[in-house]
Amino acid sequence: MPMRTPPIADVMMIADDPYIAATASSLLAKPGFYLPVIEGPRMGRPNHETEVILCNNTVALSRCTRIVFAGLEAAAEAALTPYLRGNPAISLRSRLDIEKLAKPEWISGKPLHWPKRAIAVGLLKALREHRQITFVDGADVQWSCSGKGDHLVVIEDNTEISQVIAANYAFSLGAGINIIPEVDEDVCENILAAFYGSNSDPEARQSEVLQSVQEKLRSLCKDVTFPKQGSVTFITNKLPFGFGFQEFPSTHLFRYPHLGAAVVNGLARERAPRRGMTISALVDPSPDANAPEIARARDLLSNRGSLVRTYRGRAATVRAFTELVEWVPYDFLLIATHCGDVDGHRWTYEYKDREGIDRTLVVDIALGIASTDEKDMLNVMTKQVFHSLDGVPWREKEGRIYVGHAVQDWLSLIQQEDELQPVKKENVDRVYGSAALKMSDHNYIALPQVLAAYGSPVVINSACVSWHELAGIFMYANASAYVGTLVEILPYEAEEVVIRVLGKHFDKYLPHALWSAQREVYGNNVRKPYVMTGIYTQKLHASQINAPDYLAARISQQYRVAKQRLRQGKSGTEFARRSLTEQIKFYEGEMRRLVERWPKTKMLLKPFLKAEGE
Repeated sequence: MPMRTPPIADVMMIADDPYIAATASSLLAKPGFYLPVIEGPRMGRPNHETEVILCNNTVALSRCTRIVFAGLEAAAEAALTPYLRGNPAISLRSRLDIEKLAKPEWISGKPLHWPKRAIAVGLLKALREHRQITFVDGADVQWSCSGKGDHLVVIEDNTEISQVIAANYAFSLGAGINIIPEVDEDVCENILAAFYGSNSDPEARQSEVLQSVQEKLRSLCKDVTFPKQGSVTFITNKLPFGFGFQEFPSTHLFRYPHLGAAVVNGLARERAPRRGMTISALVDPSPDANAPEIARARDLLSNRGSLVRTYRGRAATVRAFTELVEWVPYDFLLIATHCGDVDGHRWTYEYKDREGIDRTLVVDIALGIASTDEKDMLNVMTKQVFHSLDGVPWREKEGRIYVGHAVQDWLSLIQQEDELQPVKKENVDRVYGSAALKMSDHNYIALPQVLAAYGSPVVINSACVSWHELAGIFMYANASAYVGTLVEILPYEAEEVVIRVLGKHFDKYLPHALWSAQREVYGNNVRKPYVMTGIYTQKLHASQINAPDYLAARISQQYRVAKQRLRQGKSGTEFARRSLTEQIKFYEGEMRRLVERWPKTKMLLKPFLKAEGE
């Protein structure tokens, strides 16, 4: 049967307990709809306020009016409740609470008793058979469940809430599901490192290295029966499994930390196809601005009704790109630049944690530097990557060292007034995982809190090796889809692939469009650099609305919110207050430029421009 984008159901579940969430899903999920399940905020993290806001934003994006808390801790419920704006929330903390939910008319037959493993398979079977699932002690499980169509969801084994989300996603698409063993962290790192260095070994051809990687990825899925002419969503820890199976189109979703929000972002964007790509942004910071895909993309997007903002050459500074990424409303972003790990600093800290244990924490630091309006003042963004703890490499710490409160206490100590100082400072040639994007003046370190003024955009990043680290970062920051590269690519390759996606294959699901474009460009060559993250039914749509009016409405809305936050003192640190002030000033400039270019927008912006003049 043909696959379609499912509408989002009216009820959302915010969950920490996978068994409560699965049982409730079997009662609440409606055939033909996607039941949104999102992970609860991680209240033990230093930035748990950000987690709460992310949950709230996802609820707002879904437009759900009924909320269910499934096994949330009391602190998370208390933090979320003020954001619900009067929408009642049902709290489920036990099997008895679940029994209070009324069974809908489509639930029939006896409950499905399922062991506490392979939750995704059990839940999908229950949903297919219109039965309530209950969990019992037992060892014998099935690892797959067939679907009604030709789409398959493959997920790495774990007992987290991601399996419940995967089952609801598969059910809404009429897809099957298959669970594969969780891949060891060292295996993941070796595979990703092979992609990263596939062109650097003078004794091995890149095609041979990539062929070996492809075979390894296929071996990790050896027990999966794939559809012969179908498609696949891989829900993965960090591996691009789709590269191993180039015979059919595929996409990826990261199972952690916010799989549920990623699915909602994609489905919510598909709910408004008329808006489509109303605002597009194209970035090429090279000195001669010679990325060939940028000019051709501009023509294609303009012809589809998109208002295109272009940042080229010296105009593509770190500051301009940072403002674009987070503050400008846009629906589509195309990046053409260099990406890679950069040099930086290594700082060594020595301290005693709350348990009285002497700790030595070594941290690598990459820097991104942007100009400001203040004289002799720069904005510095740092990405801190743990290198080792007590002499043990951070990536090898599992089973070799007790971490305990070492990281939390380090964070607390460096934020105090008499902050903890490093006992040793040195330079390093590479900060692993820094994945900096080269702008015209400096490196951009990608750590955005949000994208496109909460716009859930589609991002295509043609920078070399731009999927490894950046896919997770951009998806966490609320991209609805992210397309990046696994290896180095040449400008003409990027042009050929991107233009086919935006042109010939525009009306297809984005994973299918990307698959078709790469087959045409690379043929039978194993080297197919691009890989996608996002829901499978994501599409690029032509805009059918007035772009200047839409942009004016979005900018004025963000301007009003920023001024309200500053006025109410909801800005936290001095740095956050300065950022809000800069954001307000940025939007004031944007509104003036809008009126200069499109005088008719003055009627929409007049109240805000008047307030600015006062």
